[in-house]
Amino acid sequence: YVQFYKFMRLGLSGYRELETNMMTNARIIREGMKCMMKHGKPRFVILDAGDEHCLPVVTAMLNPELQLAYDAIRLQYVIAESHWYVSAYKMQFTHPLTEQSEPLFRDREGDQTMFRIVV
Repeated sequence: YVQFYKFMRLGLSGYRELETNMMTNARIIREGMKCMMKHGKPRFVILDAGDEHCLPVVTAMLNPELQLAYDAIRLQYVIAESHWYVSAYKMQFTHPLTEQSEPLFRDREGDQTMFRIVV
C-alpha cells in the first residue's frame, strides 16, 4: 500500500525519481562497503544482486576469513547507538514441523550472521 500511495501522490515521474534516488543511495552504500578492507581483505561479503533487478536494499555479512571478534548482530547494536537501524539475523530458521534449527542456505553455516540495510 505504501508504494501505491507514493505513486498516487508523486505521479509517475516523481515516483521514478524517488526510486532512482533510493537505488543510487543503495549503490553508494554497497560500493563503500566493498572498499572497506582489513589486512588487505574485504571486511564485508555482499550477498545481494547489486543494482540489477533488485530492491534498494544492501545485504551483506562480515567476511568470515577475517575471524572478527564480533558478528553482524553485535555490529547492529553498535550502529544503533548512532540512531541508524540495520537488521541483523542468523542465517538459520526453525523448521515448523521438527522445530530444529536449519541453515537458510546450502552454502553457508546456520550460525553465520548477515545484515540488511533498507534504503
